[in-house]
Amino acid sequence: MRFKAVHQVYQKSNGAPARFELAWDEEQVWVDVSRPVTFVIETNDELAEANNNRALTYVSQYDRGQPRELCMEEMGNASAGSPAMHENQHRQNPANDPLNKPSGDKSTLSLREASLMRYFTQKIAPWADICDIQSHFSTAVPERALQNSMVLKAILALSARHDAILAGDSDLEASGYHGQCLELLIAALDQAETNCDENMLIAVVTLRIYEELENNTDQQFHLLGSNGLVNLVARSASSGGLAEAVSWQFLRQAIYASIVQYQPLQLNMQTYERSSMFHRHDDAACANVIIYHL
Repeated sequence: MRFKAVHQVYQKSNGAPARFELAWDEEQVWVDVSRPVTFVIETNDELAEANNNRALTYVSQYDRGQPRELCMEEMGNASAGSPAMHENQHRQNPANDPLNKPSGDKSTLSLREASLMRYFTQKIAPWADICDIQSHFSTAVPERALQNSMVLKAILALSARHDAILAGDSDLEASGYHGQCLELLIAALDQAETNCDENMLIAVVTLRIYEELENNTDQQFHLLGSNGLVNLVARSASSGGLAEAVSWQFLRQAIYASIVQYQPLQLNMQTYERSSMFHRHDDAACANVIIYHL
C-alpha cells in the first residue's frame, strides 16, 4: 500500500482560504495494522516510477503455516495488474504452459498453481467430501499435494479443466497437467505390486473425476487400470484416515461407471465390509453403507 507524502492541506476558514501545516507531535496516536501492509512515503517522481515497475508478493498458507512465497513478474502498467488481465496473460504466455514446466517436486507454487489449489479446495473437494465427515479431500489431499508431485499434477489438471469448462475456455492447460500426472502415475503403477501407497490412489481417483468431466463417451480407462491397485491395497477401505476416504470415493466412482457402462463391478467388496462405516451411525457412514448396498 503506497501513500503520497502530504505536508499541508488547504481549506476555507471564515470564508477565506487557509493553509494548515501537518506536523505530528510525540503524543500522536497511530492505528496498528496487521501484516503484510507496508506504508511507504514517496515523492511524486518515486510514485510515478513505482507505477511502471511493481511486483506483488503472495504468501500461501497451504502448508500448515509454512509460508511459500509466490511472486508475479513485473507488470508494465496498473491495468495489467488486475487478476483478470494476469489470468489472460498467463494462459497466452507459452512460458507458462504446464507442458514446458518440470514435473519434479517443488518447494514453491506459482501464482496460477496456488489459484488452482484454492479452486480445488473451495469448489471441488467439498463435493468429494460429501460422504466424509472428516473432509479429507478438503484438508489432507491439498497438504499431500505439496509433498507429492503426482498428487499435485492431478489436482492442477482437475481444477484447470473444471475452470475451463465453466469459463468456456480451452483445456490446453488442463491437458498439460494431465499428461504430466499420467507420466508419474504410469511409472508408479509399474511398481504397484511391491510398493502401493495412497498417493497413487489419490491420483487415480482425482484423474477419474477429471475424466468424468469429458463430454464424449466414458472409456473407463484409468478406472479399469486401477482396479488391481485398489484390490492390492485391501486394507485401505478399512484402515481409516485418508486412504479409507479415498477408497470409498473410488467405490462410488466404480458403481457409477458400472451403471453407465452396463458392466459388472470388478472390485473386491469384502475389503469394504471390514470398514468402520458399518459400525458408525453418523450421516456420512450411513450414506456410505447405502451406497455400498447399491
